[in-house]
Amino acid sequence: MIHVFQKYRTYIFIFILSFTYGYCVNRFQIFPYDTYILLREYLNPKLYKPYSKAQIDSFSNIFSGRLIVRPSNLDSLRTVVTNVVFNSSKLPSSYPSSVTKIIDNEYLDLINLKSIEEFRVNLSLGFVSVGYIFHPKKCNSRLLLYHQGHDGDFLFGKNYISYFLERGYTIYAFSLPLLGKNNRPDVFIENFGTIQFNSDNDHFKNHDYFKFLPKPLSYFIEPIIIMINYAQKKSFKSISMVGISGGGWATTVAAALDTRINFSFPVAGSYPFALRFIRPSSNYGDFEQVYPPLISSADYLDLYILASVGKNRSQMQILNLYDPCCFNGYEYQLYKSFLSSEILKYQSGRFSLISDSLNKDHSISDMSLSLIAREIDTLSR
Repeated sequence: MIHVFQKYRTYIFIFILSFTYGYCVNRFQIFPYDTYILLREYLNPKLYKPYSKAQIDSFSNIFSGRLIVRPSNLDSLRTVVTNVVFNSSKLPSSYPSSVTKIIDNEYLDLINLKSIEEFRVNLSLGFVSVGYIFHPKKCNSRLLLYHQGHDGDFLFGKNYISYFLERGYTIYAFSLPLLGKNNRPDVFIENFGTIQFNSDNDHFKNHDYFKFLPKPLSYFIEPIIIMINYAQKKSFKSISMVGISGGGWATTVAAALDTRINFSFPVAGSYPFALRFIRPSSNYGDFEQVYPPLISSADYLDLYILASVGKNRSQMQILNLYDPCCFNGYEYQLYKSFLSSEILKYQSGRFSLISDSLNKDHSISDMSLSLIAREIDTLSR
């Protein structure tokens, strides 16, 4: 045995060294990472090859035939989608059950932080949404709603919160249901029994359990609406919303329903439904993304328009070209121009789409943060 090891130890050493260096190349993006990316583009043309004009025109024709929203039915379609989410033609009108000043050591190092408040929103069936309000010392009188994705607590978005807090924004921070500081109740449903939302199953599966509840999407969107109700008493000059991943999806839906959100920035959050089957393993989406009553009432293209149009309103969608999670590649080319043209049919509003080709992570890059801040500054003048 020792003789065999000595005979092949050079090969074993080379294998271990190669494996370790390969891991470091991918993990820390060191040389030759750029060459690896180029090779990956070459080997996977469907993901990384831009679409032709003929392909773009073909999808534009498909989208034109499927689009529901028109200037003439804008408000009525918004009412239809509101009914899907809340089983009501009107948005919730209540306020948070409590807003309490707290100290959280995780955030004490934030620049320009004056204080933190914890808000609690009581929802039906025992669900409670818990988030934070970050108050700046020097305030620009603008509100930013930040929504974290499936990573968990909005602590994962601390760098993003810090970026806007330093610039004077008041920030309301949210997590998806069952994640972060939100509770995980046991819920009894007649004909189904008790659903254990606090089980050890992963949160993707637990989110799937919401399909057994009445108005399941309300648990994702209602806390946002209720906190906007609360914000209306504070006289902010504008309300913006930024979300990553599942939080990006929540940003899209909330901005489509609530016109009080002036500027929305969903990051790596969704695709029009027709594009999801090009690469369904990456882009099909979680339960809330493909909830049948939602997608049968309005395509995501309709939601993008609902979120974009209106006086002093816009949506900038940000997608990471090389996102390792989802909504990556060049598929955005298939609907970017189509939507920009559709928006021109309305009296006011704006839609734009940014493909971040430098960000190799499922995150909001520094460049994207800068673009968001610049967009808000420009549109707020």
